[in-house]
Amino acid sequence: MYLSPEFALGFLVFFAVYWLLARYVAWQNYALLVFSFLFYGSLDVRMAVSLGLFSLTVYFVAGRIRGALAEERRAWLIVGLVALVGYLGLLKYYLPLRDLLAQTLPGLAGVLADLLALDILVPLGVSFYTFQAVALLVACYRNATVCQRLTLTETALFLAFFPTVLAGPIARPEHMLPQLRLRRRFVAPERGLGLIARGLFKKLVVANWLAEVWVDPLFANPSAFNGVELALGAAAYSIQIYADFSGLTDLVRGIAWLLGFRLPENFNLPYLSRSPRDFWHRWHISLSSWIRDYIYIPLGGNRQGVLRTQLNLLLAMVVSGAWHGASANLIVWGFLHGGACILVNLWPSHLTPATGWRVTLTFIFVTFAWIFFRAASLDQAFDYLSAMTRFQALFTYNVVGGALLLLLFFMIQFHVAQRLPQWVDWLSRPAWPVQFAGLTAFVWLCIEWGPSGVPAFIYFKY
Repeated sequence: MYLSPEFALGFLVFFAVYWLLARYVAWQNYALLVFSFLFYGSLDVRMAVSLGLFSLTVYFVAGRIRGALAEERRAWLIVGLVALVGYLGLLKYYLPLRDLLAQTLPGLAGVLADLLALDILVPLGVSFYTFQAVALLVACYRNATVCQRLTLTETALFLAFFPTVLAGPIARPEHMLPQLRLRRRFVAPERGLGLIARGLFKKLVVANWLAEVWVDPLFANPSAFNGVELALGAAAYSIQIYADFSGLTDLVRGIAWLLGFRLPENFNLPYLSRSPRDFWHRWHISLSSWIRDYIYIPLGGNRQGVLRTQLNLLLAMVVSGAWHGASANLIVWGFLHGGACILVNLWPSHLTPATGWRVTLTFIFVTFAWIFFRAASLDQAFDYLSAMTRFQALFTYNVVGGALLLLLFFMIQFHVAQRLPQWVDWLSRPAWPVQFAGLTAFVWLCIEWGPSGVPAFIYFKY
């Protein structure tokens, strides 16, 4: 996909055509829309057709919302939201429910049996562009200025924009639509290339090395390892998923930058969080802010008393887990985070530990919860946790080296938090040819150090 040689070649050709059209925003948008659907269709033509029909439907409902009177507008919004939730729910939950029914109700006949035999294609990125569609319909209902001149091209491009269609960041209409209408400028390309280089390093070097050496072997057969090794393996997965997903975000933000678009930050050093609630202000920010604005606040937010606030918070976090997939372990993962956030809200302020302890305890909790996220089922998660309590097995891994690498990761995070602006300034000082040569050499090293083939990103399956 984004890491394949075919994408790199296709993007270079498109890049040249795109900037040749720099004087004509409409034609740039047409070219961007065609390339986005070609990119998405290269994965599976049926997914591109599905997204095209989806875009037409969203545009139609958005038009009805904007053109109707007050009560009719509300009715059209409800119709649109129910359709979007039903569409996403069907794609996310049909196959798991079908398999469950097939196991529990054998020997079915007739229509139900035909339904159980039906296979449904689940398009990649459907969760991301469906959430964007919800935001668009709500913005239309609220008479947002950016929606007043909404065209079909803008609607389709908002949903299908190729840097974000597979795994976000989840765009908002008020942020993305104005950029589709303004003339773009090709400025500071080193910023975009720097983001791409950083993303490649995170994914190809850090995430893939951790997956191959630590995470995958330990999760595949936890009973064969010592509990200390398994604890380090869980911590390694925490770093792996961060490097993988934030690396993907860096990569697509860099690609969008080179096209004149500015995508929002999606991560802000989440493992320096001081509480589970702070973690969700720093991790997958576009999703957590979407959950806040379209789930938590509509449920009542913190406006209906302490107990209702905690219930709303729990429901919002469970929805976050369910959004990731129809699996009990993901629901438990969301429930754990919701429960932890409630605990923080109700914890006596005078018993709050020092900052260092808060960061440490938050990382331990988040790592514990990631075990349920990484496991394929609840049974596998409990097997891993059970194996962590056994210390009889001899060490297979260099646990001292692993602990030192974990300490090094946190040291780097603290230094990034304190000195990132100075580093960016220092790296920006050399002349453009020197920067380009340095970034090219760095990318080449990442590719050389990375695995053979085209590794998939973790969040593509959500």
